[in-house]
Order: sequence, then C-alpha cells, then structure tokens
Amino acid sequence: MTRRSHNQTTTQTKQVWKCRTAINFGIENCPHSKSIDEAIIENAFLEMFHLLADNFDDVLDSVIHSVEETLSNDESAVKLQRIDKTLSLMESKRKKLNF
Repeated sequence: MTRRSHNQTTTQTKQVWKCRTAINFGIENCPHSKSIDEAIIENAFLEMFHLLADNFDDVLDSVIHSVEETLSNDESAVKLQRIDKTLSLMESKRKKLNF
C-alpha cells in the first residue's frame, strides 16, 4: 500500500492508501484493490490501540508466555548453556595456568 492524495475539489484533498501494484502496473494487476481513506485506517488503529491498552496485562502475559514457550522449545538455549559451561571450564583452566 502507498499513500496518495485525492483531490476532492480544487481546494480540498484527502489522503488515501492504494495498492502499489495497481498504481505502478495498472488496476488490472490488482483488480479487487480499492482506495482506503486514511481516516478509516487511523480510526481502526486507535480502536485497536485502546483495546490493547485496556487489556495490556492480558496481552503482556500472553506475549511473555509465548516467548517463554518458544525459548524453552528452542535448541539454541540448550546450546547456549553448553557453550557457557565450556567457556567457564576453559576460563578456570586458564586461571590455573596463569597461577
């Protein structure tokens, strides 16, 4: 989507969002695309933001749960623990060699 100005009259314009493919390559390449008034997008964003803000704790808990679940299932966390352990062992050996 790309932002465009539509001239409603000679003195008034309104901001709309249009499909970039339709603009660049013709409407036949994106036939179901219609312009969306920027005010509609702004209002939808504000509505979703208010819903998110009202349920922030629930959303935050859900995000934290998802991240923790992903990390617990992620092999890289196990690999990182092994690397940390190996690094710690190597560091203790280096200290013994340096007295």
